[in-house]
Amino acid sequence: MAAPATPNAPAELLVRALDATGDLVAGVRPDQWEAPTPCTGWSVRDLVNHFVGGNHMFAGILRGRQLAPPAQAAKARSADHLGDDPVAAYRQSGRALQDAFAQPGVLEQMFPSPVGTVPGVVVLHLRITELLVHGWDLARATAQPAALPADLAEQELLFTRGKLADIPADRQPFAPPQPVSADAPAIDRLAACLGRRVTPGGTETAHAQEAAPPGHCPVRSTRRGGRPAGIRPGPDRSCRQAERQRARRARRDARPRGAWERPCAMRR
Repeated sequence: MAAPATPNAPAELLVRALDATGDLVAGVRPDQWEAPTPCTGWSVRDLVNHFVGGNHMFAGILRGRQLAPPAQAAKARSADHLGDDPVAAYRQSGRALQDAFAQPGVLEQMFPSPVGTVPGVVVLHLRITELLVHGWDLARATAQPAALPADLAEQELLFTRGKLADIPADRQPFAPPQPVSADAPAIDRLAACLGRRVTPGGTETAHAQEAAPPGHCPVRSTRRGGRPAGIRPGPDRSCRQAERQRARRARRDARPRGAWERPCAMRR
């Protein structure tokens, strides 16, 4: 689901996302690296380590590396990608990702990814989306303004609404869409579509949830208590529809099938 673009536009969009989130990484104070984040069980350092590792992982995939087996992937996720200079580590990972996307024909090729085999242009959207949403997480954790490009957030919100229903339930990395005001900033609406809880005053509450697996961003759980004032009674309608489609697909795939039955859509 690619937006029309000139040949240089994809690289420019990625650079803008990397730079905006990079400014937030550079803005982390020394005493904030162990602070909690919206990703339950993760500190600020864990969060930055996660998306730096993600940049390296996708750079490798775009250069022909296969996805690691689950045990090896878990070990890679727990590795320290930041060393003594997290800002320099982030910038280096961003350059590696930019170089990988600069390869001729990369947007048209097919690549393995955590959500299935997808074309390079979808990998680009996935990476920009993660950089923006984790930038939002980082901004909330460190009390920085979420100065992330509004046009990029709008673009990735459209992409996310269209792709949520296509992601198999067992590969869905985010919680269900959360309530958000229709006139909220684009980055807040994107964060809410991907499971973050946003209040009108800008206070995020996801990391206060209980019994969450470490690193889940954020945890899937039912909200407790009343609805915050000024918030609409449900999540963005398009995101909610995508969530329902995904749930229907999961129920369909769980039904016993006879030998004569064929699924309506390709199952990954």
